[in-house]
Amino acid sequence: MKIKLNNQTIICKNSKNVLQNAIGLMFQINPRPILFNNIKTYDLVHMFFVFYKINIIFLDKENKIIEQKILYPFISFKKIPKNTNKIIEIPLYKKYRQFKKIKSIKYF
Repeated sequence: MKIKLNNQTIICKNSKNVLQNAIGLMFQINPRPILFNNIKTYDLVHMFFVFYKINIIFLDKENKIIEQKILYPFISFKKIPKNTNKIIEIPLYKKYRQFKKIKSIKYF
């Protein structure tokens, strides 16, 4: 799926099932960003076995940014805010380092 972040287009992996939601970016090296749709049952995002910083963006049903936060490897976690419908996890290694602060999001 293509997403435009701060007027730059990136290709995002789309999480399709509960297992992919649970694994997320764990154990991956140099992954693409991931989009999680229809977030309902999860109440926490963790960084266990994630080897790099990520920017996590919480979106509502209208794709407006509710909150975003940078999480750090192995030690961080974040409670999912109310009214979150989608989550985008952007790994902050060299290729995506410019996405530390997101101001606008558009979907293709």
